[in-house]
Amino acid sequence: MAFTEANRVAIRRWLGYPAQRDNSFESAITNVQSVSDGGAMVDSSTETEIKSWLTALDDIRAKIAALRTQAQVAGVGQKEAELDTIRGIFSLATEGRMLIGFIADAVGYRPRRDVFVMSRLEG
Repeated sequence: MAFTEANRVAIRRWLGYPAQRDNSFESAITNVQSVSDGGAMVDSSTETEIKSWLTALDDIRAKIAALRTQAQVAGVGQKEAELDTIRGIFSLATEGRMLIGFIADAVGYRPRRDVFVMSRLEG
């Protein structure tokens, strides 16, 4: 199955590309689809893998948001809990960067920015 527009939006978001379409970037996304879906690959393996990475990235984003909430409500005297929260966020962000790297390698485009800068994960 070809990438949906929602998949394309997610790929753009995670790699840091704007919503305004860049024809060469869009072509790179299309090219990792199977030939039967207008791409250049013999089957849909790469597309399926990218979709699984996108799902994992959404899960990481939700987990980071939950940890940030815990860090905000941590009370005084719970320094160890706060430290563990920060470590958890750092660990999840590291995992997310790896997945973004996989997507970038698949489509042949480097990420334009680090989407795991804390201010970008709000909302």
